[in-house]
Amino acid sequence: MSNDVQVSSDDHVCFMSSPHLPEFIERTTPISLRKAGQILRYEDEQLLCDHQGLHYFMLGVTRPQVTSIENVTSDDADQVVVQKNMSNGVVFVADPKNLGFRSFVLYALITTPLCNTTKPCSAVARLAQSKEGWPCTIHFKNNQMASIELASERQGFLAPGTCVGLYENADPGAKLLACGVVANIQALNAVFFKREHDKEAAQISALLERNKKLGF
Repeated sequence: MSNDVQVSSDDHVCFMSSPHLPEFIERTTPISLRKAGQILRYEDEQLLCDHQGLHYFMLGVTRPQVTSIENVTSDDADQVVVQKNMSNGVVFVADPKNLGFRSFVLYALITTPLCNTTKPCSAVARLAQSKEGWPCTIHFKNNQMASIELASERQGFLAPGTCVGLYENADPGAKLLACGVVANIQALNAVFFKREHDKEAAQISALLERNKKLGF
């Protein structure tokens, strides 16, 4: 695998996550410049409703309860934003129970002298403002980047732009090895749908059982 990793040009959008952003945009821009569109469910692309501005929606955050969103139902209200299309205004949301990840890429990586970047390194990943630690392996790349492989799959959606610290161990006072920002790379920070995985596993199991009965 090449050490060169290409980051999406949309990464700068990930930092626009302030809760005051919608208010700022509405105060400083005319309505004609606000990108309206539709909200679709990511799992099956079903249309849920229309919205009046992309600036209301932050990646990895539960869809906002604002008056510009119509037809919000209790079943859809807790879904999180997993993708935004800046050209057509489409917002994709998904049920957190159907989402998960096993690896991700960090960019703008800063390392400390304790960290040997010439070979893979064991560490514990911790999100900003979170006490939970995830055992992982750091694979260092070029251009201040690293691929992070978790020891086990995590449920939920890891939004691009999230700050991650990589520590020596899981102890509260563990030394920091490195830190970086989650990159917007679809192939390496992919959304995993447990529902689809279970369905595929059931199909494979049924096929194996059928072949067993046929004597294969």
